[in-house]
Order: sequence, then C-alpha cells, then structure tokens
Amino acid sequence: MPLSDFISDSITSLSIRFNRFYNKVRLNNKKFTIISNNCWGGLIYNKLGLEYQSPTIGCGIMDEHYFKLCENLNHYFAQKLEFIDPHQSIYYDIRRKRYKKEIDYPVARLDDIEIWFTHYKSKNEAKEKWERRLKRMNPNKIIIKWSQRNSMDEAFVKRFLALPHANKIAFVAPGCKISDKSIIVIPELEMLNRQGGDETPYTIKHFDIIKYLNSL
Repeated sequence: MPLSDFISDSITSLSIRFNRFYNKVRLNNKKFTIISNNCWGGLIYNKLGLEYQSPTIGCGIMDEHYFKLCENLNHYFAQKLEFIDPHQSIYYDIRRKRYKKEIDYPVARLDDIEIWFTHYKSKNEAKEKWERRLKRMNPNKIIIKWSQRNSMDEAFVKRFLALPHANKIAFVAPGCKISDKSIIVIPELEMLNRQGGDETPYTIKHFDIIKYLNSL
C-alpha cells in the first residue's frame, strides 16, 4: 500500500474512532432499543459505540409487515423465526428488482410477517443474533423508527402516527403533507428513493439523535 493511502486510511480510522468516542461521551442514555424498518438502527448503535440492543439490526422489513410488527411487538417477538426459501416471499419480486440481484441472504417468517436478514450470511447466524439481541431489549425505552423508503402512500404515515408507542421517529420525503413533532423531513430521501443508498448520514444532518436520546 502506498504511504499516502496508508496515511489517509489511518486518519479516517482515527476520525471514526474519535467521533464514536465523542458521541458516546455526549450520550447520557445508553440503554435503548431501536425497532427500525431498515439498517438505520444498527448504524446508529455503531456510530455511538454501543452494543446492539434490538433484534432488527441488519434487517429489512417491508412497510405493511413493519407496522403489523410495531402494532403488536409483544406478540411477534414471542414467536419463533421460520426460515423460508426467498422465492416463497410475497415481496420476492419487489426486493429482487430493487437490488438488481438474486436474494442470497436468509428470509424468515415471524407468524404472518417477513423479516429480511439482508446483512447475514446464514440462517444460523441470523437466528443466533436475533435471539441474543431479543434478550438485550429495554422494554421501557423502545424507539420506533420508520423511513418512507418503500412507498409514498400517506396512509402509512397515518398508520405510523397511530402506533401505540410514546417514542417514535419517522423520516419522510419532502412531498409528505402530514406534519407532527415525530415526523422529520429529509430532503435527500427523494434522491435516495430513486437511486438507493444509506439514509443515515442525511438523517443525522437533519436530526440530532443524541439530543433526542438524552430526552427520553
């Protein structure tokens, strides 16, 4: 590796570690569970230097199933994962088209909803980490986080607002006409929904997650 690349990589690594340390020092509330419809929750724990305290880390959940989960967390988290062939999923064609490749990660049913373990290599890994992180959940500080990535149907926004949870965050695209203190407009979502990509840096730009967590 050229010296310039080594120096650049070292600076980047140190910057990441410093930011993680700084964020962790700022954070007073370190025991909370994020139930997210995509990878945002895991990335937030990572940026804060905290262990994962939610079973939905590294998972994708389509909107209809995500809201069913959040409407009855106790019921669904008491169920056992049933792994299926991805071709059996009702969302198979949608997911395959979106990511332009064959599904090569585990997919499981939890009663009548589907969990897509998008960052896992095997069913055993997915099951082991799901069950381990279920035990780490803090039932007294659950944060429901949803992003408007799959559908612009405002019926989902209304369904989000009706969820029976005190702590809720919704990241929505600029076209959303519904306003609420729990709804955060992320201008870049419009671009991300066309091109794909990680929403996390844009949500952090427009929303102070540490301030929010410290207020719980």
